[in-house]
Order: sequence, then structure tokens, then C-alpha cells
Amino acid sequence: MDKKTYSLVDELNSINYYRTIDDMTIHIRDYANTHYKKMLDGYEQFLKTSNLMSNSREETILEILCIGVLWYCYNHRIKRVKQFNQSLLQWIAKFRRKSLKLKPIMNKIKGILITTLVGLDINKNSDMNYSNSWMLTQSKFNGLIKYLNATDEYEQEVKRLRHWQNYLRGQNTKEFQSDITDILTLSRYFIEYCDVILSTYVSDVDIYLKYEQKYRKWQEDYLFTGKRKQEYYLNMVGAGLMNQGFRQSFHNTSKKMVLLPHVCGLSPLKNVSQLEKMIGLSASSVKRIAKLE
Repeated sequence: MDKKTYSLVDELNSINYYRTIDDMTIHIRDYANTHYKKMLDGYEQFLKTSNLMSNSREETILEILCIGVLWYCYNHRIKRVKQFNQSLLQWIAKFRRKSLKLKPIMNKIKGILITTLVGLDINKNSDMNYSNSWMLTQSKFNGLIKYLNATDEYEQEVKRLRHWQNYLRGQNTKEFQSDITDILTLSRYFIEYCDVILSTYVSDVDIYLKYEQKYRKWQEDYLFTGKRKQEYYLNMVGAGLMNQGFRQSFHNTSKKMVLLPHVCGLSPLKNVSQLEKMIGLSASSVKRIAKLE
């Protein structure tokens, strides 16, 4: 796989990228707060009264974007994953996580199952068809979660979407339709806004999907490598939202630590001024990871 699906060509572009993501994050957060505050407040109140985890506002916005973007990308697939297929894929996923010894065999089995059962209509490009996407009912939302869970590619997203599943179950028809409309409207705005601002960074995604993705057939990462640019947008801006969401608690923590991969150097004394400038930590707070399994 020679074609890269993203482009940060040089240091200047990298700097511009992070500035762009910061600006995008602030814009999306402020836009959501201005136009969808009632829905955001309602869900966060549900988490509190249900004694579930508490969300920062940024986390709630990211979860809404997850629902909308993933629905737009995969709503056409939820009927194709039958209960038997889900159970089988989840069984494979369980053994892949439990046994390193069996993982290579399980990877091959997963590749065959994913390609046969789910991935026959793998994306050829990132074009969005919104015409049939508005019919997101309670049962179809349940189906989306089942599909995401079956693929074993969205473990963290599924955990959070299950809370939304419970929240939406408790609503009457009018309330449900109102929130679903808001979720899909905000998510479409997000995608179209990203198309204008961020498309340059994922300019090769469609080329990869059209010409190279087919060579991943029968591999366990067939679905993972077949994601559209809309999911790249979600990850890019999502990282910014999570950084903002946890920033205050990070600053309020008495002991701070940064974990750096082995490739970042052997000495924690290197680039002290850069670390202090970026995150306000001294080099003594930086722990290097020698090896990650």
C-alpha cells in the first residue's frame, strides 16, 4: 500500500494543520452550543440522573458527530449483518483479544468473514448520499450499533452510543424525531464544513479507495482501511474536541505525566524548552515508553 491517504508534506504544513484543527474545533463547538444547546443539555442531564459517566460539552458534541457521520457512512449496511453474522464476528473478536497465539489465525478468519459478509460493497469513493439517510428510526439506530459492534472496529464508540441508545429509548416520538433531526443536521453541517476546510489533508483518500483498497480484500483490516474521508474528519476534529474537553482537568491535576514513544529519543532532557512551551511540563515529567506490545 504505497498511496498515503493523508498529506502533511512539510513542517510548515504540520503547523498549519494543527492551527486549522484548533480553529475548526472551536467553530464546531461554538456552532453546536449556539444551535443545539437544548439537545446537549438534555443528554448531559440524562447522564447525571442515570448515574452514568459525566461528559464535558466537547465529548457530547463528539458523540453526536459520531452518530451522524457513522450513520451517513454505514446506514446501507445494517440490514446485511444478520444476528448470526454479528455473533460470529464478535466471537472472533473475543479470541483475537484473548490469545496472541491464536491471533494470526483469527485475523485470517476475520478477513474472510468481513470481506464476505460485510465488505462486498466497500466504498469506492467518499461521496455522501443524504437522500435516504434521514430515515433514522429507533430500530435502525439499534441496527447501526449492532453493525459497529460486529465489525470490532468501534469498541469505544459503541460504549458511548449505547448510552445514547438508552437516552433515545426514553423519549416520546416527537422528542426522538427532534433529537435525531438535530443530530443528522449538525453532522451534515460538520461534513460539509470539513469538505471546505480539511479536504486538502485527505485529498488521496478517494484515489486509494478507488484503486488500491481492493488489494486489502480478505485481510482483517479490510474495513479499517476502507474508511471514507468523513471518518478521517471525525478523527481529526475529534482529537481536538477531546483535547479541549480534558484540558481543564489536566491542568487541575496535581501530578502530570506525558508518555512518549521510543522513537522520540532516549533522553528525557532533550527538547525541554519545546515541552515546556507546548504543555507546561518539565522534562522530569516525561516518561519514555521503551516498547509497546
